[in-house]
Parts: sequence; C-alpha cells; structure tokens
Amino acid sequence: VPIHTAAFPDNYELSIARARAVAYELILTHHIAAHRLSAIGFGPDRPLVSGKTRKARSANRRVEVKILVPDPPAPTIVGVDPAENNVEVARVHAASSGLEIDYQRSTAEELQATGQTFDIVLNMEVVEHVANVDTFLATCAAMVRPNGLMFIATINRTLKAMALAIFGAEYVLRWLPRGTHQYDKLVRPDEIRSPLAANGLTVIDETGVSYSPLTDRWSLSADMDVNFMLLSTRRP
Repeated sequence: VPIHTAAFPDNYELSIARARAVAYELILTHHIAAHRLSAIGFGPDRPLVSGKTRKARSANRRVEVKILVPDPPAPTIVGVDPAENNVEVARVHAASSGLEIDYQRSTAEELQATGQTFDIVLNMEVVEHVANVDTFLATCAAMVRPNGLMFIATINRTLKAMALAIFGAEYVLRWLPRGTHQYDKLVRPDEIRSPLAANGLTVIDETGVSYSPLTDRWSLSADMDVNFMLLSTRRP
C-alpha cells in the first residue's frame, strides 16, 4: 500500500528509515565501525511476496543485513640478505618478473627483532655459512607461526660432500667461487633436527637433492649425503 505522510512521503523514505535504524543499532550498541555499514531502502521494489493482503504486506516489512567478506590481503613476502649487492640483484629480478617481494638488506636476527612472523620461512643454503647454527635456527624458528612451515636446504658434512659440493663444484666445474664453502661449517641433518626440536619445530619430511651430469638436471633423491632438505612445522 503506498504511504504518504509528513514523516514518510513515500515507501522509499520509510524503508530507508528502517535500514538506518538497524545501522544505528549496530553502531551504537554493537560498536561496529560506521564506515563498514551502509543503509539502502528499496521501498516497494523488492517484495518477498505479492502485497495484496495484510499478511503479505507484513512479510515484506523487513531489513536485510548482508555481511560482505573482504578479499584476504595479499601475502607479505620478505627476503633478507646482509649483502647489499645480493639485495639489489634480487630487487631487479623481482621488478622484471612482476613480483611483489620486499627485499631488505638485513639479517635474520634483525628481522626477528621487529616481531614479524610468517606462515612459511625459507632457509635455503644459509645454515652452512652462519657462525652459530643453533642460535641462527632458534632465531628463524621464532618467526614461524603456529601451523607454519620452515624449509631448510643445505649441504651435509661428509667426505662425499667435500668431494662433490666443494672440490667438484668450486674447483672443477667452477659453479661457485673457490672458498664459498668450508668443510667444517657444513651441517649434518641431526645438527639441524636438534635445535629445531628445542625451539618447538617438528621435522615432518626430508629428502636428498642429487645432480645428474648426464641429464644436467637436479632431482629429489633418497641420498642425503651431499645436498639435502628438511621440512619442519610448528604444531598449534
């Protein structure tokens, strides 16, 4: 039934008033931020049923509340390296590839001191270069959220690794500058598992990584004597 009063000149004004009243209730009583709400009146335009009877018109007097769930924010990807040149190269690569990565000239200790935590921590080819493996892994573990993951890739401390990863890769194939790796700083799997466990992380998977000179390809392998990776998680 069309309405026409001093307070509500038409049905649109009446429906807007009803919607506004609900919005005020949510703001004042339930403390929902006003900028998250909007009130819209459709008047007679969106009936649930035909309004030919009093009962039908009563059913059409309603306020619909729709909750809009915003898209989740894009994940924050942070890359740190203490070497300025490495960071600059990484930034150029990210820009040319259209990747949004926050590369920082920093250390794990400095990043952890900011209080940031992450769902995934990639610790790739780093532990064999740090001064104190236990301290470094404790720092990295502190940045892993509950149910989060840490991937670690490094080189085992074996004679086989010395022959292939140091002598072969650095002195024969010259993939890396000579002296990149020192044998006594290579890390055995158990020397990683223990500090991870001490800092609340559980190893859930591990694998070797092997190179085939015949195919010139790297692949996952059961052989962890040279390159290997560990995957750990923080149980909630």
